[in-house]
Amino acid sequence: MLGLLRTRPHFRRLWAAGAISLVGDWLSFVAISLLTMRNEKSAIALGVMFMVTLLPRAMMSPFAGVLADRIDRRRILVGASLLQAALTAAMVAAAASASIRVLFALMLVRAAASSLVTPAEAASIPRVVEESEIGPANALLSSMWSVTYILGMALGGILAQLGPTLAIALDGATFIAAALLAAGLPPLVPTGAERDPPRDGRGGRAFARVGAELRDAWRTATARPELLRALFAKSLLALATTTGWVVLNVVAGSEVLGPAALSLGALQAVRGAGTGFGPVLFERLARGGAPYARLLDASFVVGLGAVIAFTLVRSPLAIGVLAFLWGTGSGANWVVSSTVIQKTAPDAVLGRVTALDDLALTLVQSASAVGGAAMVDRVGNTPAVGVVAFLSATAWIGLTVVATLRVRPAQGDPTS
Repeated sequence: MLGLLRTRPHFRRLWAAGAISLVGDWLSFVAISLLTMRNEKSAIALGVMFMVTLLPRAMMSPFAGVLADRIDRRRILVGASLLQAALTAAMVAAAASASIRVLFALMLVRAAASSLVTPAEAASIPRVVEESEIGPANALLSSMWSVTYILGMALGGILAQLGPTLAIALDGATFIAAALLAAGLPPLVPTGAERDPPRDGRGGRAFARVGAELRDAWRTATARPELLRALFAKSLLALATTTGWVVLNVVAGSEVLGPAALSLGALQAVRGAGTGFGPVLFERLARGGAPYARLLDASFVVGLGAVIAFTLVRSPLAIGVLAFLWGTGSGANWVVSSTVIQKTAPDAVLGRVTALDDLALTLVQSASAVGGAAMVDRVGNTPAVGVVAFLSATAWIGLTVVATLRVRPAQGDPTS
């Protein structure tokens, strides 16, 4: 698996750009979480903070998916990173003055810019590795996410003790580094797209037809049962795990495990270690012949079960073990679903299918963050997670039934 970094230099650049950017993201994430708790002192405030990092992505994902299927994906990656660097510089000033509302507003805009990255990055992977290497490539990306998560969260907890502005400033520098790395990629023009961005008004018409463009991608997904399940795998698990994230912050903030900043960094680091272990384990199972459909089910059950149990235990050791298993299920779920999407969705619509995946994920996470936080404040940790876990499991079973029994090839499938 690690051999891909040696034999595929373009994938190595894509991987490194994501790694550097993610380290900075987690540094500032801890700092902003702690700023929010100190100034607002409410689980609802945490839910709103999480929502403002996600909702703009949901709103922009359809446009980002169309863009990723229309122009050079390398240009998107470079431009989005530079825009995020500029917005992060403004966030430093807001954090220095403890202006939480201004900070949230800037986070909203930056999250909109970040929505451009996910479809472009995911759609680029099949272009920089061989088809047989897509699974290992996604496992490497998820393991990278895990390592950067551990490093960023742990360092974020330490730096937050010194002040939030330092962590956020370092985040801004990582976006510049990511842009420089992405600039070294080859042209990644989508299949069937022009070599240059649309001109003479054609770009405007393309964006006016976003709904039609996404319907093409949706017809592609509904004509392929395996792709349909993968398209919603992340979001349905996130229904429960996002509320679990609110609970994790509340547990850390209660200081039952020690100082809040260090507890939050440690718990998030342990969960991050699980997100690295899960992809490696499930990739080995896939190489051994395990069907992806079964691996999706297994990752869902592990992640959901760990989140439920996390709210029931009080022992620091048990909390740590369950945080690790939570990460294991979530990380495996991400890798398996992403691999299925990239293997089964044609390149011509891959950006848009990825955007639908991201749209579903961010909408569910936003709703679960705010709704789950409200339930945590009102009824407590365990009942709140229990409700959303039941909804999550019910929705997954329903999707499985639909995908296996009722999906029919769509008329006019654009890839047929």
